[in-house]
Amino acid sequence: MTALDEVRKDIWHDAYSEYKQVKKDNPRGKGRPKKDDPELAIVKAAKAKADEIKGSAYALGKAPEHLTEKQQLRISLIASQ
Repeated sequence: MTALDEVRKDIWHDAYSEYKQVKKDNPRGKGRPKKDDPELAIVKAAKAKADEIKGSAYALGKAPEHLTEKQQLRISLIASQ
């Protein structure tokens, strides 16, 4: 479990660094962003990816036959990295 968690942490650090870079490259102006702002969608997608990886520590410790569908998706997301 410890080795898997280290891999998850490394992948999360990479994903979070990518999110910070995307956020820096697409700065927001003052006020509320428009609903269909493509730059905001890119930033939100990068943040969601980092959050999914960060919240997957519990799923790594479970037996594969006891994983929920959402946990299986998180494991496959980490495995694809």
